[in-house]
Amino acid sequence: MDLFILAVFIATYLGMALGRVPGLGVDRTGIALLAAIVLQSVAPRDGAALVAAIDFETLAILFGLMVVSIQFAACGFHDRCAHWLANAACGPFVLLALVVGVAGGLAALLTNDVVALAMTPMLTRGLMARGLDPKPYLIALAGAANAGSAATLIGNPQNILIAQTGDLDLLPFLGACLPPALIGMACCWACVAVIWRAALRRPAV
Repeated sequence: MDLFILAVFIATYLGMALGRVPGLGVDRTGIALLAAIVLQSVAPRDGAALVAAIDFETLAILFGLMVVSIQFAACGFHDRCAHWLANAACGPFVLLALVVGVAGGLAALLTNDVVALAMTPMLTRGLMARGLDPKPYLIALAGAANAGSAATLIGNPQNILIAQTGDLDLLPFLGACLPPALIGMACCWACVAVIWRAALRRPAV
C-alpha cells in the first residue's frame, strides 16, 4: 500500500510539473483532485480524518493573500510596473536586472503566481513594441518570481504552510530566507544573461 501511495504521489507531481496528463483534458487542479479520489478509493479514511488533514488556517491566509494580489492586478498596479519596465531607458542587461528585481520583490509581497501572470501580457507588448525579443525577459520574470517569493512567509503557499507548522514569525523567516532568495535572483539573472546573450545583444528591430 505504501508503494502505491508513493506511486500516486510521484505521478501527481509529474502531471502537475507537465501541466497535464496525456489523454485527459484536466489541468493541475484536476490532477490533484484525481489523485485524492484515487487514494480515497483505494485507502479510504473517515470524514473526521479527512477534515483533520486539511489546514484551514493556511487556506484562509492563502485565500486572503490571493484576494489582495488580484485586487492589485485589477487596479492596474502590475500593468504599471510592467509598462515602466518595458519603457525603461537602459540597455538589455540592465533591463533584465530590473525585471528580475521588480518581479522578485513583488513576488515576496504579493505571491509569485499572480505577479507572473499579471505582468506577462503588458511586459510582452511593451518589449515587442521596442523591437526586443520578450522570451529571455519572460524567463527571467518567471524565475525571479519563484526565487523572490522564497524570501517571505507570504511569498508562496509552501512558505505559509512552513510558517504555520513551525510557528515562525515574519522577521526571523525573512532573516533566514532573504539571503538565499537574493542569491537565487542573481543566479536567475546570470543564467538568462549567459544563455540568451545573443538575443539580448541583438539590436532592436
